[in-house]
Amino acid sequence: MNKMVKIQHQQWARDLDDQRRSGLTQREWCRIHGISIHTFEYRCRIVRQTMENLLSEKQPSVQFAELDVQPSVPETSGIRIQALGISVEFFPDADCNQIKTVMEVLCHAAK
Repeated sequence: MNKMVKIQHQQWARDLDDQRRSGLTQREWCRIHGISIHTFEYRCRIVRQTMENLLSEKQPSVQFAELDVQPSVPETSGIRIQALGISVEFFPDADCNQIKTVMEVLCHAAK
């Protein structure tokens, strides 16, 4: 599209916007501005086609990419015991016997 046609289409788009904002019907707006209603409708069609063409040119083609998604590990809270300058943390899947043994050792160390 050459520069002159582009400028003309921009002016027509401003006219269409002006008509919509005026609150007047297309016929009333055309009569006030000395434009035939058929010319106005033609310009509407051209501006709409131009905008559709511009939008289709700017739309990138859709491309899909494969993502390697790792299953998320839920943040689970365990138990943390801090005593005598020692920190012991038990996770939810810890064996009960191991927890019992560690607790006995801690109790014995505290005596």
